Amino acid sequence: MFLGKVEGHATTAFYRTLAALSREAIQAMWYELNEAADERDADKA
Repeated sequence: MFLGKVEGHATTAFYRTLAALSREAIQAMWYELNEAADERDADKA
């Protein structure tokens, strides 16, 4: 994935930290979207 390459080729701590924070933010958004979809599906049933 792109963020892994950024971390792997980063020469400064800034880009390694930016990649890690971005990954965590994307994971949190994914979790929230899945949770909302599950709630929506439960309401339809």
